Amino acid sequence: MGNLDYSTLISVRVSETAALSYPISITEDAARGNGFRARGVAPDIHIPFTPGECREDLILRAAMEG
Repeated sequence: MGNLDYSTLISVRVSETAALSYPISITEDAARGNGFRARGVAPDIHIPFTPGECREDLILRAAMEG
């Protein structure tokens, strides 16, 4: 949620296969309080991120096993 409120991405290559991207500015609508932050549909089940997600899609694996 809120990713659409930012722009002007800066990307830094962190390895041969991955890059880290982060925004350096906010949209005009978001600055006026009309952005997307705090909007959306709340999930029924919160599944916290784990470092294992970087190597494998653990949620997909659990869904396929269940």
